[in-house]
Amino acid sequence: MIGEQSAALDTRHPQLVMRVGLLGNAVQEYFGGINYVLNLARALATLPEADRPRLTLFVDTAAPNAEAFDSIRSIVDEVVPLAGSAAIGGGRAQRLSAIARRVGGLWAGEVRRAARRAGCDVLFPTPITLGARGRPAWIGWAYDLQHLHLPEFFSRLDLWRRDFYFSQLARHAPKIVVSSQDARRDWLSRFPRTALRVSVLSFTSVPLDEWYTASAEEAVAKYNLPCKFLLLPNQFWVHKNHATAFEAIRLLRDRGLDAPLICTGGTHDPRRPEHFAELKRWIKENSLNGRIRILGLLPAADQIQLVRAAAALVQPSLFEGWSTVVEEARALGKTLYLSDLPVHREQTPPGARFFSPHDPAALADLVAHEWDALVAGPQRECEEAVRRDHSGRITQYARTFLRVARATVKSGR
Repeated sequence: MIGEQSAALDTRHPQLVMRVGLLGNAVQEYFGGINYVLNLARALATLPEADRPRLTLFVDTAAPNAEAFDSIRSIVDEVVPLAGSAAIGGGRAQRLSAIARRVGGLWAGEVRRAARRAGCDVLFPTPITLGARGRPAWIGWAYDLQHLHLPEFFSRLDLWRRDFYFSQLARHAPKIVVSSQDARRDWLSRFPRTALRVSVLSFTSVPLDEWYTASAEEAVAKYNLPCKFLLLPNQFWVHKNHATAFEAIRLLRDRGLDAPLICTGGTHDPRRPEHFAELKRWIKENSLNGRIRILGLLPAADQIQLVRAAAALVQPSLFEGWSTVVEEARALGKTLYLSDLPVHREQTPPGARFFSPHDPAALADLVAHEWDALVAGPQRECEEAVRRDHSGRITQYARTFLRVARATVKSGR
């Protein structure tokens, strides 16, 4: 839905254009954060030239995942190498070192100096404080408050880290962004005095033209998949709740229904390193190797084509901030089986069916009732209709961000 743009052809008046710094290096350690930045950049690039901000992308070019930002290099005005401060992945020593840099303010100083040199007016997403004063302005990003609902999935260090970072955002951020009304309620339950500074920015997936023109059939053949399958495209973190989907497939097998489940996504959960091995052992013990296939982390282009090829998507998560799976399925007009979470209801995707994330039988019943009627592969007429309607959501997303950005700069904090 977006094409390449050239900074060389930029006719925007430099004194009137807002200059936004996208902190890719602040979220580079996990793909959810990377996709968040990619979609925001693409959404802003769809705006009319007179409204489009100047974009500076900060990337830690020496760290893993730097290449994930290559797809937006042609639509940003400048790319600035800047060290990140990853504290989610890696070992305990790496995380402690990263936390020390963040708590001590070293990273915040580096970011602000680089942003001033680049001429940025505002920085986003900022999951940790950049301090109470100084330029440029910045928008705090509370990605989710999962630890309030599922503290058992976090170590004491990670619980402390989240509480500390969010309390610093609440104290210092001129504006704070959350992804849903559900997340806003969570945030205000912990930081009620920030109500006037919190905005909801519900991100939208921004499809590329090649999503619709590439061959889903070739992707199916590449991975030797059956003609008809369910897709669970989530990383294997414990809160993604693969176990409920796996048990539903076992129940369907026992009823005599063959509904293959294909799983994609990273297989390592740093909070529960043993989790993936436990799931694989369960599959083997229940003789489901032929019905549940795990492909792991795929190239983004292949992943999208498998979404198009699937008969339906399954999302059994115990918690989401705002689901990328739901947004991508919406953009491609796919049927979804969703865990019955407030945020999933808030996203209101067409064609969604809801089940309790703790009830595998309910998911099995939904699939059994509809399996024969589900159609595999891209539904091109549906895709075209959805594509036309989806452009309005993208524009709304981009303009909502710009309203928050302008208010942040105007606040002068």
